[in-house]
Order: sequence, then C-alpha cells, then structure tokens
Amino acid sequence: MTFDPKEEARQLAKAQVVSNLAKGRQVQNERWDLKRAVKDGTKSLAEVMLNPPDYVMRMTVEQLLKLQPYWGTEVINKVCGSIELNPSRYMEELTHRQRHYIALWLRRANILKEANKLDDEILALRDTFVLHRKRGGN
Repeated sequence: MTFDPKEEARQLAKAQVVSNLAKGRQVQNERWDLKRAVKDGTKSLAEVMLNPPDYVMRMTVEQLLKLQPYWGTEVINKVCGSIELNPSRYMEELTHRQRHYIALWLRRANILKEANKLDDEILALRDTFVLHRKRGGN
C-alpha cells in the first residue's frame, strides 16, 4: 500500500466538510432555540444583547433584532439610525455602548408591551364591573 497525497488531501477535506456542516447545524439549532425562547418570553433579547453567546456574535444586528416580536425593518432602522449604526454589522463589531443602547430600546419595548397587557386587563375588569353594576349586582 503506497501513500497517496491526493487521496489523503481528499479524506481531510471530506472530514473538514462534515465537521463544518455539523458545526453549522449546531449554530442554526441554537439560533432557533433562541428565537423560540424570545417568542415564549423565557429569554430577554436585551439580556442576550448585553451578554451575547458565541453563536450570536456572528449574527448581524438586523438578524438578532428581528427575533424581537413585532420588530420589523422600520423599527430596526429607527433604532440603528439613532446611533448611526448600520444594521448589517455583525454583533462582534459592536461596542459595549452600542449594545447597551440597543438593550435599552428592547427593555423599553418590553415594558410598553407589559403596560399594554395591563391596560387590556384593567379595561376588561372595568367592563365586567360596569356590567355587574348595570345588572344590579353589589
């Protein structure tokens, strides 16, 4: 059996491709898990922005912010434009101050969302109270 450098290179390249595909699949699954966690409310995107895991660092700002419910291109451009940041920049390129600023926007959005939920609950309680009073209840 003779040593064939071309065959050895092919085997190495094939192993490298398989390894890279597995790594890419793992990163993709972690991003999907993050998307589900943000949507379910079990994970705050503001906290992810302040302490980003490795798989988030290779995402663009736009990709990450689109995980926030009801945040589209218009809102993302508004936030990024206010600090003159291109949304297509990678997370690893952001300064701590830029990440902190975006995290404040995300927290503000979450607070407003919670306030709207409370307003809806208050209105529903008020309506039931008014109906109860009209029917002659105590």
